[in-house]
Amino acid sequence: MNFQSTLNWIKETPIAHRGLHNTTDKPENSFSAFDAALKNNLPIEIDLQITSDNKLIVFHDDNFLRMVGFDKQVNQVTSQEIRKFQLVNTSEKIPFFLEFLEYINGRVPILIEIKNFARPGKFEEIVIENLSNYQGQFALQSFNPLTVRWLKINKPEIPRGQISSKFREMPVPLHYKYMLRNLTLNFSAKPHFINYNIDDLPYLPVELYRNYGIPILAWTIKTESQLAKAKDLADNFVFEQIPLEKILG
Repeated sequence: MNFQSTLNWIKETPIAHRGLHNTTDKPENSFSAFDAALKNNLPIEIDLQITSDNKLIVFHDDNFLRMVGFDKQVNQVTSQEIRKFQLVNTSEKIPFFLEFLEYINGRVPILIEIKNFARPGKFEEIVIENLSNYQGQFALQSFNPLTVRWLKINKPEIPRGQISSKFREMPVPLHYKYMLRNLTLNFSAKPHFINYNIDDLPYLPVELYRNYGIPILAWTIKTESQLAKAKDLADNFVFEQIPLEKILG
């Protein structure tokens, strides 16, 4: 596979974070937010969580409290229960990944975050199974370098990316934080792109990857100052809540 051509889209058009959502009638990771991105021909970034019965949903948080008002972990709830939930003061349902794929149907590229912070295996296998018949452009990414390495070993033909930041607030041992922020496990995971926190750029390890021709994304652009910074320090960016005329201008 020619990854340079396969990943052209990841450098060309700003990517709508959890769809083109807003604070009123288009919740993040909802079909209305995806529809808004589709109407503007924008690639879409989504998050995947796994239910207690091993179904994938398009949902960011580990817990339903913020987006649904139900204080329970995603991996403790069945898919049948989730079908009854509605997103933050709307009638919007939580999308299942297979429903999302059917809806997008290759119309825009999708950037898929695998939210697995445990050892990789079953979660990643289900992601790959769900994508097995999908014909559109997509790439997989994760904060977990072990997930990125799993993808390299088991599905090397799929574009994969490493998400990272300096993890200032992350309650983990310093040596682990050091490895994550400096991308030291990339030697074995070999990601095709890096997606780094805009607030932590510029950063020398990221600059080195860019100098070697690895595409650099910046997350998540929410202000005009971050936008200007991302245009200078990254090849593309993931954004939300900024007027499109500023993003695409």
